[in-house]
Amino acid sequence: METIKVSLLKKQRGITLIEVMITFVITSILISITVPSLITMTLNSRLSALHNSLISDLALARNTSVTSGNFVILCASNSSQTNCRTNSSTWTFGWLIFTDVNDNGSVSAGEPILQVSNRPEHNLKLISNIAKVKFSPEGSAIGYANVFTFCDDRGDSAKKGLKLSNSGSAQIADTDEITRACP
Repeated sequence: METIKVSLLKKQRGITLIEVMITFVITSILISITVPSLITMTLNSRLSALHNSLISDLALARNTSVTSGNFVILCASNSSQTNCRTNSSTWTFGWLIFTDVNDNGSVSAGEPILQVSNRPEHNLKLISNIAKVKFSPEGSAIGYANVFTFCDDRGDSAKKGLKLSNSGSAQIADTDEITRACP
């Protein structure tokens, strides 16, 4: 009897260079598509967070003025965040809210600072035509109607706005209402 030898093919193990190259090309294409949109989403999220923070603080100042029966001021803060910054259109050091008991427009001894918001981060900018908003005990901000402009490194193409009315209410500004240019 003869024995028949059957040669078994060895199973291939590992991957070929062509498979690695195809995987690399597909991965590169996917990354090049998703990274720019992730960056844009992150930048938009930062602008929205600053925008929402100011909306929240304006509401806090207005509500405090009504409930306490005192004037309450939200203003651009000085570098030490202890008082208002005067004649500033750029709120580079953030802002603060305080009860203006003596109605002099600045933080005096015995007047409580209710909230301090830190400087905008990540090259964000808050620009305004006014340096402060004064809420009356009725909740109005007569004479302080304004559009706040929020900017980042993308300039005017991505700016956001917040419109404050004389009645003290704040709402998102339409694009044509944002008149300030981003620096």
